[in-house]
Amino acid sequence: MQKISPQTERITLFLIIFLALAISLRNGLKGWANIYLGNEEYWSNLLWFIFLPLIIIGIIIIIIVSYIRQRTNNPQLPTNPFPKYPFIIWTVLLIQNFIAQLITGHG
Repeated sequence: MQKISPQTERITLFLIIFLALAISLRNGLKGWANIYLGNEEYWSNLLWFIFLPLIIIGIIIIIIVSYIRQRTNNPQLPTNPFPKYPFIIWTVLLIQNFIAQLITGHG
């Protein structure tokens, strides 16, 4: 069985985290709009109209940056695909906390 390269793992992890946060933020904003503004279907369509292009652009940027870094950097990549994981974990926690406070009205 062939081992997955650290670069492939890094790209995959960044894409998964980006997609999960983008969809979570969109759904959180939709929940907030449904509670405080009403008309859930309107806000759902509007938020997809905003977030879908952002998600596509984000995916393209992540892939391009990863490709450029792979070509320009030393081919000896660290074995840890996510060396800055505390920063990423805190970012995810803060965004999720923001969404929770936005929806529940506490904060």
